[in-house]
Amino acid sequence: AGGKPLSAQALACREFLLHAGLLQAVHGPEGVQGLERTAKGYRFLLLDVYSQMWVVLRALLERAEELTQVSRSHAQAAGDAASAVARGVDVVRFLFLLSFLRVGQPYARASLSGTQRLLLDFFIEFGLVFPLEDADAGVASFVPTRLLASLMSGEVDPGDADEYLVVETNFHVYAYTGSALRMRQLELFLKIRGRLPNMVYGVVTRKAVKRALRHGITASDILDYLEAHVHARMRRGAPPFLPITISDQIQLWAQEDDRLRATAASLFRGLVSRRQFDDALARAGDRVLFASAGGRCE
Repeated sequence: AGGKPLSAQALACREFLLHAGLLQAVHGPEGVQGLERTAKGYRFLLLDVYSQMWVVLRALLERAEELTQVSRSHAQAAGDAASAVARGVDVVRFLFLLSFLRVGQPYARASLSGTQRLLLDFFIEFGLVFPLEDADAGVASFVPTRLLASLMSGEVDPGDADEYLVVETNFHVYAYTGSALRMRQLELFLKIRGRLPNMVYGVVTRKAVKRALRHGITASDILDYLEAHVHARMRRGAPPFLPITISDQIQLWAQEDDRLRATAASLFRGLVSRRQFDDALARAGDRVLFASAGGRCE
């Protein structure tokens, strides 16, 4: 509230995140009060950047028809009279086009169709392409990034491996990073004890793990994240690279909530004869959760 108003592209990006299930509206007495992350959104934060972008691309493809329908006025203003099916094909054609573009080479925006320009705006918001703006025409051209090239080719740059975590058997975690994003990721399941310009120190605690579980993050998500980012020194031995005490304890904390499970059921009582009891039991078959003839009225 009171901040800088969002651009049209940023608003469209926010709507996309809502429809993708990564965000949800918080409703109050006066309507929508704000936005919050969903369980899917919390799990999304622990993915590596390439997996995150593929989630975004898949969601874009799934909603390509809806996005183009919403932007029909934009497409008509650009002279795009393609049918709904053609617009979907246009999306796929645009992705194939991106796979042949060279990193760092500028390409004209005017050569794209209306649907493709709409998708380009999304790609700009997500950092997949870099816009080159003209003082009069706005975004006149765009430059593909290395991230986009890696996504389109399926080849992950080995230099992007982010091995910065040292996990000890006493549940202490040392993160050698100055990235604010990495720090926020660790806060999802660690109790942060200290911060330095290039290091964060935290502890895996029951309370922190339980908080992550309530947000929809699973024990496997936490362990996969730690395993993917352990320091190179911890990778010298044979996998698994995490101390077994850490992985076992996190799984045990997660299983605490699975000891009792509520199951919807219907209660039948007051059966006046053994025959009625046996008949009801036979009709229920393998759907019976509990049956007791001792409490039956004769």
